[in-house]
Amino acid sequence: MRFLRLGRGFRSLLVALLLLVGLAGSESAWALTIFGTGAQTEAADVPVFDPTNYELGTVFMSSVAGEVTALRVYVGPVEAVNPGTITGTLWDSAGNVLGSATYGSIVLGWNEVILSTPVSIAASTTYVVSANTNAGTTGTGSYAFNSAGGVGFFGGGGFVNPPLTATGGVFNTTTGAFPTTNFPPSNGGSSYFRDVQFTADVPEPSTAWLVGLGLAALSLSTGWRRTG
Repeated sequence: MRFLRLGRGFRSLLVALLLLVGLAGSESAWALTIFGTGAQTEAADVPVFDPTNYELGTVFMSSVAGEVTALRVYVGPVEAVNPGTITGTLWDSAGNVLGSATYGSIVLGWNEVILSTPVSIAASTTYVVSANTNAGTTGTGSYAFNSAGGVGFFGGGGFVNPPLTATGGVFNTTTGAFPTTNFPPSNGGSSYFRDVQFTADVPEPSTAWLVGLGLAALSLSTGWRRTG
């Protein structure tokens, strides 16, 4: 009977490589947005000829600390025809501006603008990301909107994409002003699809990665055997 055992240095190298692969996969998974990149529905109950210019926002928080590196806004097909100038803003819960930037060429769908300086946000703390509309200026504008049939888009637990959770949609009838009003006044109101690009300070490996890496490390540390 023969035993074939991996050398200590080789086993250590393999364990290190597995850890690096696991952390790299976790890092990419935790650089994310609230709503993703899919198409959103521009609801039929949005007035096409609404004379009001709004500041529309999303209330959100993260379960871990990190940085907001960019702001995002979804532009529907009516708004995309005459979007005007759209400025995104990041606010704290008291209405203080933490960062802002003006979007470049507006296209149908998701638009993103990178902040000149990333904004650090704390865990389990409320923030608002917003952007203005220009419906009243053009007379033909609109905006992406989902009220879940008038009962409120966010439900009791919010819209969750870990570590981010959006808890409500808010508006102000003055552009550039801190949005605080919900409509409808239940389940967080409507979603206006204002979003952020977020990166966690410390990547959080998934349970599957932790279990797999643990088993691999245990196997390599004790060596592999085969009989012959």
